[in-house]
Amino acid sequence: MRYYKLSCLVAVAAVSWVSPAAAQQKGSSDEPQRSTSIDLTGEILHDSNIARSTPAQAALRGLSLADWLYSIGAAVDVARPIGRQSLFIRGTVGYDFHHHDTILNRERMDLHAGVDGVLGPCRPVATGGYGRHQSDLEDLQITVTRNVEELKSLSLDVSCPREVGLSPNLTVDQEWANNSNLARKSSDYKTLTETAGITYQQPTLGQFTIFGMHSHYDYPNQLAPVGIQLLPNANEIYSGGGKFSRNIGSKLQTVLSLSYTKLDPRSTVTPGFKGVTYSVDLIAKPIDRLNAHFTFDRSVKPSNRSDASYSVGTTYNGEIDYALGERIKLAAGGMIRHQTQVGLPSVGINTPQNETNKSYFGSADYRLRDNLSLTLRGQRVLRESVNPLFNYGSTQIGLTIGASF
Repeated sequence: MRYYKLSCLVAVAAVSWVSPAAAQQKGSSDEPQRSTSIDLTGEILHDSNIARSTPAQAALRGLSLADWLYSIGAAVDVARPIGRQSLFIRGTVGYDFHHHDTILNRERMDLHAGVDGVLGPCRPVATGGYGRHQSDLEDLQITVTRNVEELKSLSLDVSCPREVGLSPNLTVDQEWANNSNLARKSSDYKTLTETAGITYQQPTLGQFTIFGMHSHYDYPNQLAPVGIQLLPNANEIYSGGGKFSRNIGSKLQTVLSLSYTKLDPRSTVTPGFKGVTYSVDLIAKPIDRLNAHFTFDRSVKPSNRSDASYSVGTTYNGEIDYALGERIKLAAGGMIRHQTQVGLPSVGINTPQNETNKSYFGSADYRLRDNLSLTLRGQRVLRESVNPLFNYGSTQIGLTIGASF
């Protein structure tokens, strides 16, 4: 509660601190627009290892190692202006059907709705989110097959942008994660995160932000030793650093972030974390038909693994696409992620504690009409762990038809 009160005070101070001149920089281009975008998809996919495990572990779960997956989905992005404010809803919904492993059939959704507002010179955005899906089997202990993860979130983001000069920004996020399977209840968590910063913007130099962040994680069903007591597990995270973004014409967009992060666990048997975290996001367009997107990051996040209270991960991701003409586009890319789960001493018994995930893909997109397309995609996914019981490989080939409205 004390962090919530502090965040509210910072928000009020931010709004009052911005000079009236900032409000005069807002023009008619900031007026909310009415928009509707709907994308429908249908996919048929063959996965050589839908169980994300060895053949023996798949048999223990009562699953076929390979399976056909039939998926339908819709993506929506709708905005409706009300005066100077705008109501919006965006996200995806769908359903996955399995030919053999019907126990995994499940709806999936990830929806966010809210208000994009105007308050003097500032732009507050209030958002609520809801999502649910069948857990990826690689995140589950061997004894668990069916588990529905449910995510709820609330956020308030307040920025007071200026074309030139200093401006404050504040974000408050709360998230709840729950699992349907009793064996997964220890992985339920609640987080509250506050981030505040000051941004300096100059069109020729780019945008610089100095920020500070505090986050509190609660694991209400995960009892951990705290001295001689057993109490619900929790973590406190503190981070501070800087962020730089700049567009160099239409050829290169860059976003760089560097911070120092400290995590203090409540449990006396869980090690803490101190170190540098970062993110790099580069979008390049060297020639008209070629696009490239690269991201690199190191981060500390709450974990959904058994008996883990947080994870430390480093991810490298890259993708390029090339347009052969008006109708055909080819794409290829890959991802490598190194991940360590940190928590109770039992971490690593039912799921890997240290692992490397790799994936490589290639795709070809053919546009039948302006709003209708076919996409053929192939992907290879690998997991490597110190314990060979958790290693697996999967080859996926799928065909998707999509329509846009």
